[in-house]
Amino acid sequence: MIYDALSKRHQLDWLKHGPTWNDAQLMGIAQKVGQSAEAFFYDCAQSRGPVYDVIVSRSVFEHLYDPLNALESMVSCLKPGGKMIHKIDLRDHEMFTPKHHELTFLRFQSGFYRSMTQNSGRPNRVLFHRYRERLERLQEAKRINYVVLITRLAGVGDLIPHQLPEKIDADTWHRSERFVDEYRPRVAQELAQVASRDLAVAGIFLVATRTCQ
Repeated sequence: MIYDALSKRHQLDWLKHGPTWNDAQLMGIAQKVGQSAEAFFYDCAQSRGPVYDVIVSRSVFEHLYDPLNALESMVSCLKPGGKMIHKIDLRDHEMFTPKHHELTFLRFQSGFYRSMTQNSGRPNRVLFHRYRERLERLQEAKRINYVVLITRLAGVGDLIPHQLPEKIDADTWHRSERFVDEYRPRVAQELAQVASRDLAVAGIFLVATRTCQ
């Protein structure tokens, strides 16, 4: 019923393969399961170039070994005007929570953290500020335009609807930053200079559009 309603609103009947909706059989949509996103999109960028209108992922980036370079490869695989949409969960996926503090996974130096999580599918702990830095670099190079919506803040919880950082009210930001500041003495030294507002971001929704040049 949901698909029928969406199809009626957005004229999507052309996606239906057969008499009923089937997630595994949607016309014009290829699901890439069983191969790492890093390898797939690197190969695409090198050998095929800009071939995709849209690239979508949900709860994938936090599990990649090299999400930032995967992101850049995806940009190379988008057609001019094409979009990529990614929902990225920046939490610890219950490695320590709910038994321990929400930010416990930030206590460990990156080398030790990698040893804890290698080959386990656990989150890679690439945090918001690193995504923003790479996105800014891509935008400055005039390869993309992008927006990031915040989906969750530490110490606050889910933001529904998701919000642009500048649209989140000051009290909400203050509550989350204070939550981070109270735990900051225990975070790994390499994260000591990361702004509390950046460490507070526990989930993002990224929308990027490939420039037409």
